[in-house]
Amino acid sequence: MEALEEQMQIVRGHWGEGPFDFDGKHCSARELDARPKPVQQPLPLILGAKGGPRSLRIGARWADEYNTVMATAEEVADIRKRLDEACEKEGRDPATLPLSMMTGWLVGADRDDLLDRASRLSEWKGEGGDGEAFIAGLRESTILGTVEEAVEQLQELEAAGLNRIMGQHLLHRDLEAVALMGREVAPRV
Repeated sequence: MEALEEQMQIVRGHWGEGPFDFDGKHCSARELDARPKPVQQPLPLILGAKGGPRSLRIGARWADEYNTVMATAEEVADIRKRLDEACEKEGRDPATLPLSMMTGWLVGADRDDLLDRASRLSEWKGEGGDGEAFIAGLRESTILGTVEEAVEQLQELEAAGLNRIMGQHLLHRDLEAVALMGREVAPRV
């Protein structure tokens, strides 16, 4: 058994009731009863990785959710396919292992709003404040555009097998962008 698998077993045991013992090749624990215990029981165990064979196998065996980062719909479909295969090899129903992703998020109510946010984000990152240039340099996996464009991208990702998305909104004081997500995007996906 690999060290990561042992660590995942320890996390599971650590979150359980009472003391926990574990003896493995790489790790061991004696009377582990760390506190505080999670309020939510069981607490979902999310494994984050890029879809390599080892992480898919470990995720299929131990995780409650498999999370990847910054993937296109085509890449998501490939990861979902290989994750399903890993689940089947482990004797697990693939439908019991959601696939999620963390990626960039830059959405505006319209093109002008988008460019304004892109300019502010470019300036905040020390890249000069040119919104068009900033947008041109973003990864293809970024949820980017108007509300309509964001909804289309999210629907493509869902069709590819993505169950949940964690959007990285980096203009932390721009609460209107967060409200826009909740008001205009979330209800449509």
